[in-house]
Amino acid sequence: MQVPPLGAWIIPRVDFSGCMQSDGIRFVRDHMTKYRFKSAQFNRTASLIGFAGWAMVSAGLDAAEREANLFPVDDFPFSFWELPPLDPAVPVPAGFPPHYPIASLLELADRKRLLAFHEDANSVTLTATLDENLDLAAELTRARGNHAKAPVPLGPRMVVGQGADEGNLTFVKILNAHGIADIQFLSHPPQVRGGVNVAAARTGKGAFRIAAAPISDASVTVIPLFNEHGGKVGEFKLPLGMGAPVWVVAGDFLSEAPGDEFIVTPRSEAGPAVILSAEGEEIQRLGPLLAGKRQGEIRIEPIPNESGGHDLLATSGNQWQRLAFEGRKSIAFEAKADLQATGVFPSAFSSNRLLIATEDPLRSIWLETEDGIDFEKRDVGAFENRFWYDLAMNHGGARADWKSPPEGKYVRSATYAHLRVEGSSPRAKEPASLEAAPLWTAAEAEAFGQRIFARFDKPLHQQPLKIWEPTFTHRMSSWFKPWLETKDPRTGLSRYGALDRDGYTDDYEEGVGTKKSSFLISTYAYGLPALDSLFNQSLRGFLNRLSPRFREHPEMVFSMEPNHEHEINIGRKKSAGDYNPKMVEGFFLHLVGLYGGNLAHLNEVMGTPFTTHFDAPRNLGRGGWDEMKEGNPFYDAWYFYNRHVINRRIANTFRESLLAGFPPEVIKSHQIPDSYAVASTKEFSSTQARITPVDYALSAGVGFGFTRYGVWYEKGDMMAGASSSGFDSVILGEYNALSAEVKPAVDQLKYIFENGGLGVHCM
Repeated sequence: MQVPPLGAWIIPRVDFSGCMQSDGIRFVRDHMTKYRFKSAQFNRTASLIGFAGWAMVSAGLDAAEREANLFPVDDFPFSFWELPPLDPAVPVPAGFPPHYPIASLLELADRKRLLAFHEDANSVTLTATLDENLDLAAELTRARGNHAKAPVPLGPRMVVGQGADEGNLTFVKILNAHGIADIQFLSHPPQVRGGVNVAAARTGKGAFRIAAAPISDASVTVIPLFNEHGGKVGEFKLPLGMGAPVWVVAGDFLSEAPGDEFIVTPRSEAGPAVILSAEGEEIQRLGPLLAGKRQGEIRIEPIPNESGGHDLLATSGNQWQRLAFEGRKSIAFEAKADLQATGVFPSAFSSNRLLIATEDPLRSIWLETEDGIDFEKRDVGAFENRFWYDLAMNHGGARADWKSPPEGKYVRSATYAHLRVEGSSPRAKEPASLEAAPLWTAAEAEAFGQRIFARFDKPLHQQPLKIWEPTFTHRMSSWFKPWLETKDPRTGLSRYGALDRDGYTDDYEEGVGTKKSSFLISTYAYGLPALDSLFNQSLRGFLNRLSPRFREHPEMVFSMEPNHEHEINIGRKKSAGDYNPKMVEGFFLHLVGLYGGNLAHLNEVMGTPFTTHFDAPRNLGRGGWDEMKEGNPFYDAWYFYNRHVINRRIANTFRESLLAGFPPEVIKSHQIPDSYAVASTKEFSSTQARITPVDYALSAGVGFGFTRYGVWYEKGDMMAGASSSGFDSVILGEYNALSAEVKPAVDQLKYIFENGGLGVHCM
């Protein structure tokens, strides 16, 4: 059974559509927390969490944003908060550090999960999110002004419905110009299964209407109409004599009628077709389409005509009909193709050219024609159906003894472009300078672009094919030492280092012998604009340079991994998590966002004794709440907050890739599956406390990738989880079967290919 990708359907977002006004107000009053994170721009007072409002959604005709985004921009999203100086008059409970006063932290607590509210005469619609920092639609909306401008044209907003499958429901989504859903709703009750056909039209007054018809449920004879917010605004009954299920499409079929029109016809039987207004009122009845010539289920599509409106394309097998209106001549013919057609679609490049999908067990063959007689055959999957590999010669001090095998037709080699962008950032070695002015100057931006992009400033088809991985990570080289030595003024601890429970920084080593590498470990904490600048501006600067090259030759980019094994890694066994001051402050704000500002309630839920000051669990004998063991609710919350911060940094990399104009399916993750299903809070590594979640990447709304070593394909594994979630272009950013036996290694590669794997970077 084919199911929609988790990344396409299950995102941390929910819409409450079509409810009575009193129900909507009651929901806000009783269930929406009034505590919201204040995440203001650095040195600006406006909140970044505010929702800019939904752009009006067209039926696929919105103009693309074409103005390039140039660095620097004064609206780049930095996170920032600052506690007031310590008050010596406030007593601190025994065993608590003085640094985390609850009253001051509560003043910062400000969170917004209600993203949009719309009310009209027929419906009230609320758009809410479980986590505004992990919701990519909300993230994209917060990137306003120049920061939100892509260096390449973006696509139109689109309305999409859940596809044909007996297990599917009738979810409808409205995708923004970046291909991410910012509205989703269930068009029919959950007992209606089999997917949903959607059509989008404008009324004569410019209002937006979505018609949603079940694909296979024959019991539904009333078609609902929704607005651009997902609110139900009307419906129409199927005309007498028309049986369900039906096809419904939208277009400007009648030029004299105001607005667009819907055309509805039965899918499986030769019943009549009907033209309705965008408000669902019947205008004209048509005879049965392709009467007497059907070769199975019919399909209809709007097709642009030379007068600026639309004709109707009706197809069934190799029988086609182009139905014109208002006196224009209709055309019906039988295609003389040697392949059976499974679908016929209008071309975006010509009003007379048709694209014909065919059935082929190995290839994605499309035919192009204008007359149904002469055809041009294209293997449109010739690139996408390939399996890519890169054999890395060095890793962690070890050198491979393999040689790259000769390429096949579909199994081809690529190179891995792992690029650390933060070290090339302007003033990367001057944290004090970035603290004072985190935005780059125009000269710095230009110099950065030339420096980091120097090796790639050619058309992509003139470069070796690459698996792109421009990234920042917590694993810093020696140049980061001035950052570690910068002190937090309130605590005297390292301001930018990841800290263990005792406040010490740590390092990380990998490799063997003389090739051993040592890294300094940065915090991933929020609230530090200089760190945001180091991470996100650098990534965005590179992506904005590459994106126009990608648009020139999209066939040369099959993977964009803007992150690399993001984790919180403190090597000391008595610590788990990062105790950087901003992490501890953020932990309190996170708990307030979950449980509200009622301290008594928070203490009751967590088993904590907080009165005037707060701290994370450290296993210092301060009571049961302080124990660092699974099952202690306060420790579990601390562990999952660390996961949340990592996932949020991953979300930032997805956001920057989308803003640069890369499509969601190309954007991948590069995470190590720790406990995979999050069945335990135990760290995946027996030697180091490494928190490295992968679950969010499965549901963010973009593509997927991960790191995995060993022979695992016969067990419950990450590849099976990705495949069953609908991902069919997964990248393994680091891979090796680590097997001296050829057969299991080869069988696993076949398994990866057959379960949605697109490529491996073999270490």
